[in-house]
Amino acid sequence: MAEATRVVARTDLLYRLGLRRLAAREAALGYTIVGVVYLFFAAFIFGPLLLAVYISTTKWDALSPLSEARFIGLDNYIDLFSDDRFRLSMIHDFEFAVKAYFGQIGLGLGLALIISNIRRFQALARFISFAPFVLPLVATAIVFFILMNPVWGSFNAGLRLAGLPPSQWLSSPESAMNSTALMIIWKYAGYYMVLFLTALMSVPQEYYDAAHIDGAGPLQSFRYITWPLIRPAFLFISIINVIGNLQVFTPIFIMTGGGPNRATEVVVLLMYNTAFNNFRYSLANAMAVILFLVILALTVLQMKVLRKGGMET
Repeated sequence: MAEATRVVARTDLLYRLGLRRLAAREAALGYTIVGVVYLFFAAFIFGPLLLAVYISTTKWDALSPLSEARFIGLDNYIDLFSDDRFRLSMIHDFEFAVKAYFGQIGLGLGLALIISNIRRFQALARFISFAPFVLPLVATAIVFFILMNPVWGSFNAGLRLAGLPPSQWLSSPESAMNSTALMIIWKYAGYYMVLFLTALMSVPQEYYDAAHIDGAGPLQSFRYITWPLIRPAFLFISIINVIGNLQVFTPIFIMTGGGPNRATEVVVLLMYNTAFNNFRYSLANAMAVILFLVILALTVLQMKVLRKGGMET
């Protein structure tokens, strides 16, 4: 009798939960899997983010327990907004991001358009364009650091052979940022070429054939066919490019260390020096929060601008 009661109760519970049908049980499994993903994000993404926000409102050097951190409110943010060095690092961050953005995306899109229209050696062209991306970033930065030596570097040797004046490259405040941007453009242009090439391959050839019959030229075909159809892909590419370039650290750290005369000191590098050299972890976390908000704002802005008149069509 007790066993029968338990069976009836279990069946009634399954009916009430909607898990009696196979579709409902599959939905429960899906919710469980999604719940694990959300749990991962909560533990390893949102949790550290909230912790960083909390630490940014305290005075803590990471040498003492976090429980001993003294709450100071928004003092760290006030200090940063009145700090000329931090403002200059933000300007350097935007300068690097803008130069790398136009170089990487412009060259990547150009390579994709060229390679998609050639008939012979297309695989070889893709391989040559993509090869720099496979190289380790640290090794690439070291190689460019050697090549850009103003005395015996190969780049200046090539300029002299071409009858052009040599450059100071990384040794001059006027050319250091351009030199680091040149390296990052060379390395990642092939990566963006692959992304654009994938988007271009999704455009039906029939559209181009019809445009050609109507007398449309290459520029008209790009404007009225290619660009509207690859615009969603361009939005994604633009967003990940801005996010990555505004968080640049490794090339600057290896090639210039923020110099000369802090001409290439970006936010993440200043954050690193503030935390690990000066042990001002709270101030470094405030920098991280500000940079996160800037990136978030730019991401939302790009989505609004690039979606307007493009994503809906």
